[in-house]
Amino acid sequence: MRKSRFTDTHIVSILKELDAGTPAAELARKHGVHANTIESSPASCKGWLTKAMWLSA
Repeated sequence: MRKSRFTDTHIVSILKELDAGTPAAELARKHGVHANTIESSPASCKGWLTKAMWLSA
């Protein structure tokens, strides 16, 4: 299995920015990924938001 480019904390911060209303296209440019990847992430990573709460505590 290939190692991820982003840490768990980084992924959670990107999803929090998306949840705060930042457009996916802007986040994609900022972090160097495709906008579709960011838009599909919340649906495929439902556990991340729970993990985000745990990491931010």
